[in-house]
Amino acid sequence: MKMITVTRPRTRLRRRRLLLGALAFLLALLAGYGVWTNVRPYTLEASIQINATPERVWAVLTDQAAYPGWNPFIVSSAGRIQVGATLTNRMFSGVAVPFYQHWLHTDTLPMFRAMDAALAREAG
Repeated sequence: MKMITVTRPRTRLRRRRLLLGALAFLLALLAGYGVWTNVRPYTLEASIQINATPERVWAVLTDQAAYPGWNPFIVSSAGRIQVGATLTNRMFSGVAVPFYQHWLHTDTLPMFRAMDAALAREAG
């Protein structure tokens, strides 16, 4: 004897509504998270003592075309270097940053330090 299961239309509609509700909740959660990450940025700091004049360090930092030759972290830089202008540096970024905060300290912070050391070598 063959058994046949019939799904009632109301059950399918209820499942569809539940799935759409869960999807809407997930999208709202992701949107809220995206807003939260832009309002609350994550900051890394690194510093180094450079044996060069401030003018020489500034000349190296503002020579964006030379970045690929000495900078191990910022692979390209574009934009006018002046107050109020937008400067675009290509490196690690994104809304997933909070998920990777541990790795930022273990992987990205050393890259900032490597860039600082390279700047010191280039300027000095």
